[in-house]
Amino acid sequence: MSKPYQILFISEHAAQRAPLATAIANKIGQGRVVAKAAGIDPQPLETDVITAIKHLDTEVSEVLADAVGSLNLDDFDIVIALCERSAELVLDSGNREIVRWDEAHQLAKHHGSLKTLEIELYERIQLMLIAKHIL
Repeated sequence: MSKPYQILFISEHAAQRAPLATAIANKIGQGRVVAKAAGIDPQPLETDVITAIKHLDTEVSEVLADAVGSLNLDDFDIVIALCERSAELVLDSGNREIVRWDEAHQLAKHHGSLKTLEIELYERIQLMLIAKHIL
């Protein structure tokens, strides 16, 4: 088996978007993907996010975020910035693929729904993995 595709999801506090995206990517990837969450200033997970993660059959401990500064970004095949601040932080950080999905934050903020965010992330992650021939 080849090495799993390594994804890093970064958001400002990693209390919602990055851990949720991590759980979704790991579930969809079925061992072909290893996703990790990171935050600029990591905070405890929000209660509704913990519930959503558990519904994805994921242990909460598997998606807890590290501080971005403690990680070597070169260890990842792709870095996905889920907020504007994280996008600014990683844009000039090496040769790996950097993707900005900070508009997902605006969508969820506008609609005010964690479920909307979960659906948006699920669809984006699934399409990305299909496009990269991982699924």
